[in-house]
Amino acid sequence: MPPSVSVIIPNYNKGPYIAECLQSCIDQGLEYLLEVIFVDDHSTDNSLEVVEAFRRRHPDIVKVFTNPRKGAAAARNVGFEQSTGEYIQWLDSDDILGTNKISIQVNFLENNKNNLCHCNWVRFSNNIEIENHIGEYGPHKNIKKRMMPIDFLCTDFNMVPLHAWLGERSLYENVGGWDENINYNDDGEFMYRCINSSESIDYINNTMVYYRSNMVDSLSRFDASKIESYFRSIETFENILINSIVDEKKLNVISNKYYEFIYQTAALPNKFRKIAFNKIEKYGEPNNMHHLKNSKYKWLYYLLGWRGSEILRKIKYYCIQYNKLNSFILKRDYNATNS
Repeated sequence: MPPSVSVIIPNYNKGPYIAECLQSCIDQGLEYLLEVIFVDDHSTDNSLEVVEAFRRRHPDIVKVFTNPRKGAAAARNVGFEQSTGEYIQWLDSDDILGTNKISIQVNFLENNKNNLCHCNWVRFSNNIEIENHIGEYGPHKNIKKRMMPIDFLCTDFNMVPLHAWLGERSLYENVGGWDENINYNDDGEFMYRCINSSESIDYINNTMVYYRSNMVDSLSRFDASKIESYFRSIETFENILINSIVDEKKLNVISNKYYEFIYQTAALPNKFRKIAFNKIEKYGEPNNMHHLKNSKYKWLYYLLGWRGSEILRKIKYYCIQYNKLNSFILKRDYNATNS
């Protein structure tokens, strides 16, 4: 019998995009596609109506479940528990698989057991026509055709969308599932563990996936409540690297992750920023600060270094917030006086 693939799709309020997503699964053909496991995470839009219409047309393939818990990680765990395929294709309900994506990667993995493979990807909005591509294509030129897991993790600009990957069921079982306590960068945390458990990471360059951006509703929107999850996901990355890297000079890639955390959370007060600063002091100055060097604050970086520039950037943010609050109070008092 040919190898089988389960596609696992969590969903929250993506009704307008589900049909396109599911059709991209059906269009993969039935040679390897065993099932599409759709797990709804308590949507309040028409998501279930859309997926039910697909289920009626493809009753042997599309299977619909409701997440008994809450969150993207939990929904994916539920989907995995319900699936039976030898290979697992993760897919978000607003993203799209390219032509023959599954068959091309399955054929490769059948001859390269215990590996993970990924493919080309592009960000898009509205639809996948080239005029709607929004300027980011992957993988980055730093990514080689075949890499050892630790080398891949240590490579700058190694972002790969979740649905660009394909792997064996057994590999995902070995890492213990998705961490349901992490509600931001849960895919990053999960894939750090999966990459570390594989024998090699392979780039397949003759297929594509489409990664939709600029969405309003999402299972993983960032806000202050997700800061701890973001930090914990980086700790997973850190623990993998300190147990795998012999060359201590490479440990500054951990600093890069903690610097990115500091940069991304600068506008949100949190207790983890100080810990992140201390981590950078431990592992050495970050060497990939493209966020800062390409921003209007780059002159601060060259003048004060990464730490001083970050402190001043945060002070500036609070000054702006203070001025906004002060203007609001003055306007309110003025209106009250003259009413």
